[in-house]
Amino acid sequence: MNTYNVAIIDDVLTDVLILEKIISNFCININSVVHVLSIDDGIREINCNRPDIIFLDVMFKDTIIFDYLDKFSLGDIPVVFLSSDKEFALNAFKNNAVDFILKPLNVESVILAMNKAIKAIKQNAIDTHDYSTKKRNEAFEYLAISSLDKIDFIKRDDVMFCMAEGKYTTFFLFGGKKIVSSKNLGEYEKILDNSFFYRVHHGYIFNKYC
Repeated sequence: MNTYNVAIIDDVLTDVLILEKIISNFCININSVVHVLSIDDGIREINCNRPDIIFLDVMFKDTIIFDYLDKFSLGDIPVVFLSSDKEFALNAFKNNAVDFILKPLNVESVILAMNKAIKAIKQNAIDTHDYSTKKRNEAFEYLAISSLDKIDFIKRDDVMFCMAEGKYTTFFLFGGKKIVSSKNLGEYEKILDNSFFYRVHHGYIFNKYC
């Protein structure tokens, strides 16, 4: 089960303590909750320790946090903005807030925001995995065929079958083209995707989808 590290950045200590108590008592899968009371300390906390979820106040005395967001290395970290002024909500969501909580804080809004943040983390993990899988699949779509004097790159889908010819392998492509490789068929059996190709006897590897 995943657990999450939470950072609270707010210069109002009473709000910080309330938020810490709510998170600790009512939110599950929390590993740690840390807080800082200034923007500069917040920047150091985020950029150095990389928490999983951030609760970030909008107003620090006369300073609006939106003017400093470019100093935070937020990346994909979900951010929940906090404010006693609902007028900041639109700007918060323009800056990719996962949620906006209007002060005074209450248990229901904090739990809801936490659930949204955890959902965003899980979705990002899925998206990252899907992207990596897509890139791996794209890499497997092409084959590097080595001959004595060059390397040909061909699409996997273009291969009808491969035929062993002694120490060499001949690739027969759709359209009648042939490419002779300096590697034997056994070498290609090791590297060709067996969900796409299958070996027949000792002399041929066929495209399953021909």
